[in-house]
Amino acid sequence: MDKVLSRTIAYVTAALGLTLTLAGPSAAAPGMPTPAATADGTLVSRTGTSITVTAAVGLSNTISVWQAGDTIRVRDTGDTVAALGGCTAVSTHEAVCPGAGTLTELVVHAGDQADDVTSFLESLGVTLVGGSGDDSLHGGSANDTLEGDEGADFLSGGGGNDTLTGSSGADRLFGGPGNDSIEGRSGSDLINAGGGNDVVSGGNGNDRVIAGSGNDFVDGGPGRDDLDAVDEVGGNDYVRGGDQNDACRADLGDSVTECP
Repeated sequence: MDKVLSRTIAYVTAALGLTLTLAGPSAAAPGMPTPAATADGTLVSRTGTSITVTAAVGLSNTISVWQAGDTIRVRDTGDTVAALGGCTAVSTHEAVCPGAGTLTELVVHAGDQADDVTSFLESLGVTLVGGSGDDSLHGGSANDTLEGDEGADFLSGGGGNDTLTGSSGADRLFGGPGNDSIEGRSGSDLINAGGGNDVVSGGNGNDRVIAGSGNDFVDGGPGRDDLDAVDEVGGNDYVRGGDQNDACRADLGDSVTECP
């Protein structure tokens, strides 16, 4: 974790008593190295209780995952689909994997180019990794992990307690309902944490952060940031500007520091 992230967790513990933890990219898919991209279409494979979806290089993929009965279905309308490890390609663009109820992990590596990845899963949390290019990643109803990786990305957590990590570009990150952990990283980002008790770190760049409702912790980080924690409930938010001339708005009774 970088210094901003470590500092964020320390302030959260002291100010709000929250137990959320921001995860860096290396924690997104524990024990699962990023598979090598192929040149033969999007590969869907199952190993034990994990499904991995790996897009080929050179194409803009549109990948969706959902559950149908006791199967997980994967569709990529931007490329052909191949399957291994018990999964079966049922059409040119779709594969099916049995045993949805025994799965513990589903990871999608979108690869290069501008990709769109959407999870419609309600109970299984997914890890969506954008790769290079300006990607759009959409989580489902469970606790998801979304990583922009590179480019100017759009990340939407959906329901659940999600972890969103931006990239080096000017990202747009939306937490949605649930207790979310959001890190903008480099670039001038737009972050809307949504409902729930959220932990937000803007990172480098001139960021715009909207904390939303709930007991939120907001750390603007380096850069000239615009931080808005107004939710008409006083005393429930903690806002920290950073080392430049940040604009901070909060309710009466909220904790505000390092703001003009």
